[in-house]
Amino acid sequence: MPSGLRVLRVTSMMLLAMPIALPAAPVKLWDQDSATSVSIPLKSPDAAAWIQYQFPKPQVIRGVRFGIEHRGLPVFLGGLPEQAQLQASDDGVEFRTLRPIPLIRPGLVQDPGEVTLAIPSTPAKYFRVVLTMGKALADRPDIDFGSLRIPNSATPAEFAVTEFSLLPAAVVERFEDKAGFAIGSDLNASATPEAGADAVIAISDVLDLTGKLTSDGRLQWDAPPGRWLVLRLGYSLTGAKNSPASAEATGLEVDKLDRDAVTDYLHHYLDLYESASGGLIGRRGLQYMITDSWEAGAQNWTGKMFEEFNRLRGYDMHPWLPALTGRVVQSAAQTPPANTPSPPCPFTRPTRPCFPPDCWGLSNFNE
Repeated sequence: MPSGLRVLRVTSMMLLAMPIALPAAPVKLWDQDSATSVSIPLKSPDAAAWIQYQFPKPQVIRGVRFGIEHRGLPVFLGGLPEQAQLQASDDGVEFRTLRPIPLIRPGLVQDPGEVTLAIPSTPAKYFRVVLTMGKALADRPDIDFGSLRIPNSATPAEFAVTEFSLLPAAVVERFEDKAGFAIGSDLNASATPEAGADAVIAISDVLDLTGKLTSDGRLQWDAPPGRWLVLRLGYSLTGAKNSPASAEATGLEVDKLDRDAVTDYLHHYLDLYESASGGLIGRRGLQYMITDSWEAGAQNWTGKMFEEFNRLRGYDMHPWLPALTGRVVQSAAQTPPANTPSPPCPFTRPTRPCFPPDCWGLSNFNE
């Protein structure tokens, strides 16, 4: 697969939060590590801060990856939302706004982590992200946080930016949400703009090198001529635990997309209950269970994903895997998950039919 999603090397950079002095270690802005950040001081609640990249000649940008740490109370409880806009300029004086950058995800998960956004092909010498602090929601709940020993939300003194990368290749709009790495909303409204063939990955160029790996995980492959990008993909536990529950009943979440795993989990859990209650289960005790909400965060993989995808969609998903890293394969309309009712390769959609038929239903403990 020819390389495409590279980060532009910045030859001249300005990192500004006027009129405060420049912060240090700007390389953290493009290290692709959400655990590191650069502090951008905020002089006053109404002030604007910005990070500006300057190039010696115009560069074509088709995407941006931006990350920020949310500070203070969750927004839905009255916290102040960070706001950002991506701008471009040909002379460094007159800037035009390319698009807003959404920074707050819905619900309890307020820290947005990082988000990748697609923009129409844009040539410019100057790019910057402008940061401001928004207002608290008018319909926030009336809660006395003082009585809960939680400090009321104050205006933060800084923005903690974890990533600001400019991307010249075509990218999938909000791929982190669409691929299930995070929980997003209204994804159908987040269309990926089309890009030329030189900015996307041809599906014929995607090679599966799994068979070229040795038993100790080394790749032995004679690459064809050209520049190639090797993607190594795997999966692991998310670390999510069931909650709320007592300490002795808390542990790692089960794979909710695996029928056998869920069945084993339920049998084990109910066996513990039956033992602790002296057999009060079935006709003599507990007869039904209900799971009333999902508290496990995002899940986007299961051990039988390839087989289930092929069963549900009728074709192999291997050539489309680069889309899970934000790369556009073949075209924006075809890259999963596309924004059409029946895209060739939707990713988030195949996980949904797995739940009712494969894992869940009604069980009568009297049987």
